[in-house]
Amino acid sequence: LSFKFCFDEEEKKNWKPAAECYETFVREYPDATEKAPQALWNAGLAWEKAFDIGKAIEVRIQLLNNYGGSELAPETLYRIGANWHGIATFSEAANFYEHLVINFPGHKDAKTALTNAAAFRDGLGQVDKAIEDYDLYVARFGASETPERVETLKFKTGEIYFKNKRYQDAIDRFEAYRQQ
Repeated sequence: LSFKFCFDEEEKKNWKPAAECYETFVREYPDATEKAPQALWNAGLAWEKAFDIGKAIEVRIQLLNNYGGSELAPETLYRIGANWHGIATFSEAANFYEHLVINFPGHKDAKTALTNAAAFRDGLGQVDKAIEDYDLYVARFGASETPERVETLKFKTGEIYFKNKRYQDAIDRFEAYRQQ
């Protein structure tokens, strides 16, 4: 099986055969450390285009598990989060977005990923995790944001506590915010 054959299927927009071809390539040549991660990456893209998000997630997780040191790992984490986000499985999306930020804070979409994760955690009622994500955002990216944006994020944490009837936590947050 040739890598080129898989690419040819992709060029013809035969997404499912292309994805299957790339997966077969990896099974037959798992030690092809340069091409195997790229084959799994391509398979993930092809599965997306074939509207099989479950398979896209599956091959991307395989890429992370087997070739986690690949230069494709950061973008793979982001794409898995985006896939879960796209099918409204927000807790899983948040998990992958958080892993991206923790492991690759310089990734081009790290800010977006962490903002999404925090909003998902808030929406799911995972108060402590939402607060943790917003605090992490301010700690990691606050210096590159406008003062207004940082203030809004800090204030948001107090609002989350208040909305969830954790009034003393909200008061503590608002007091800390006021004293800064």
